[in-house]
Amino acid sequence: MLIVITTLSFLFLVFFVGRNVKKWMIFLKSHNSKGDIFFSILIPARNEEKRLMDCLKSWIDQDYPKFEVIVYNDNSEDKTEELVKEFAKNDQRVKLIGGRIEIPEKWVGKNYACYNLALASSGEYLIFCDADVRIKSKNFLYRLENVIKKYGDPISVVPFLRGGGIIPRIFFPIFNLYTIYLQYLEFVLHGFLFCISRDKYFSVGGHQSVKSEILEDIKLGMVLTRAGYKIQKYFSEEVEVVMYENARELIRGFSKNFSEMGISIGRYLMERKKKSDYVLMILPVLFLVLLIAAETNMLPDLLRNFNLRNAIKYTLLKIYIIFPYAWSCFLFRRGVDLLFLILHPVSYLLFPVITINSLIWRKRGRVLWRGRFYSID
Repeated sequence: MLIVITTLSFLFLVFFVGRNVKKWMIFLKSHNSKGDIFFSILIPARNEEKRLMDCLKSWIDQDYPKFEVIVYNDNSEDKTEELVKEFAKNDQRVKLIGGRIEIPEKWVGKNYACYNLALASSGEYLIFCDADVRIKSKNFLYRLENVIKKYGDPISVVPFLRGGGIIPRIFFPIFNLYTIYLQYLEFVLHGFLFCISRDKYFSVGGHQSVKSEILEDIKLGMVLTRAGYKIQKYFSEEVEVVMYENARELIRGFSKNFSEMGISIGRYLMERKKKSDYVLMILPVLFLVLLIAAETNMLPDLLRNFNLRNAIKYTLLKIYIIFPYAWSCFLFRRGVDLLFLILHPVSYLLFPVITINSLIWRKRGRVLWRGRFYSID
């Protein structure tokens, strides 16, 4: 019975991944772009000396003629400010704002940074970008212009996520599948990299409308959806995010998200009263839970009693895991990570750890992120 349910969940997941192929292919088309949109690339940064330079270099390498890059230093305690200042000396398109500034009451640091970045910008289109994003193509802004002119905005760019350390590398392939799957929820907005016209951003209040929210991207997506704006979602193999160098960073980062995500999205779905959204939220979680249950059940049996029948069952289970992962790697033009294939059962242990930690934070009424505590309702 477990195999049957897991198989159905797996087929449903593959179906949704497959349907997203067209959105990858749409984003690849970049011809006929004229380079006549002025983009403001806005990067909030707090203690990002290890990641920010690669992000800046990938933007400055763009062949696009009209853009600026503004970095907001959110009270960094490392060399973030010095590195950006040095970088800006060699390129007038790069600007630095912020610094040692007290954050007003009820504002989350990143949200305050993003709103001030928008106020300081000059572009007709704003691109909010995290400091750990890497742009792999010099033509990315041309492609983005083409999507804007053909399909409109806001645009949520779905990147390829990978971990920096061993444990994050094992964890992210499964999370990538969940990220792909969630794009069918119309209000989902990716905070890693999204683009919106200046007029639309300020018409809904921008990040000021979600100033106290930990999940500012999801909440801003909800605000935009309520205002009648359709969020365009496009998958790009040209955008990569390298997240977390170790297990501790990963657990803290996802605990912060988990502590708010379920309740925030649940409230929104209850407001919308759209039953299909509940299915879209629950099914990938069910798929993951069933995979973990199936593997923890089958692996001990295989080790205790190795025979052809048990070997076939375990091989089929591995196909359930590997095929959608390999499919997502193909779509993102990435190779399969052998470390994940060998050690992926270890990643299953992280989910209960993250869940328990997020529940503890939830009970305490606050989360820790980037060296700051924030209250949660």
